[in-house]
Amino acid sequence: YGSTAENQTLWRSEIIDSGYMGINTNGGTNLRVYNSKIHNNRIGMYPGSGNNVNISFNLIYNNDEYGIHHNCHYDKNFLQIVILLL
Repeated sequence: YGSTAENQTLWRSEIIDSGYMGINTNGGTNLRVYNSKIHNNRIGMYPGSGNNVNISFNLIYNNDEYGIHHNCHYDKNFLQIVILLL
């Protein structure tokens, strides 16, 4: 979680089995993640170049090669990703 993180916050977390990634907002800074669970990972996130990131209401499931990624380099101060995959 949170590459070179700083003032973190995860909240109800669970980012499980991270053999790789499980959120990584490279560069970090204020980060946050909120309602979490992001599951069996091998990626499961990776948006961004950090700063004041805010990834909300998560539940991104059985990742295995992605579950969001795609060279998302956000240069915005505020990033809000709302995802519910059932």
